[in-house]
Amino acid sequence: MTMDFLRVAFRRVKALFSGEILDRDMDKEMRVHLDLLVEEYECAGMSPEEARRAASRRFGNLLRIKERGRDIRGAGILEDILRDALYAVRNLRRTPAFTSTVVLTLAIGIGANTSRPHKPSQEILHKFFLSFRSQNSSSCLSARSMLITWK
Repeated sequence: MTMDFLRVAFRRVKALFSGEILDRDMDKEMRVHLDLLVEEYECAGMSPEEARRAASRRFGNLLRIKERGRDIRGAGILEDILRDALYAVRNLRRTPAFTSTVVLTLAIGIGANTSRPHKPSQEILHKFFLSFRSQNSSSCLSARSMLITWK
């Protein structure tokens, strides 16, 4: 299961970086199939123009077939994400005031949420210190002694 996932992930990343080579191979293969259909129709007695038109009609939309091939090999999703990320970066570079406002707002929001202790963690620490305090007879504990026993 894990190996299959890793194998598929590796193929998708490889397809992302070698997409032009795979596209050229797919173009060549589709051209060969189309030429074979044309040849078949010409042998059936059609003129070259009619054979080409009939073969194109039977073969289907080449762009749609290419897109399906990209989706099947898994690069379509990654290419879309990469293309969207590049588009977002281009738009953010065009509006530096908006970009800085967004980045500053996110930084303040993330910083504020990570710096304040959450209620569940406060309760856990409070229970820990109460149990530690009840185990020891002395009521005055140093932070160092609590950390040593906590480790």
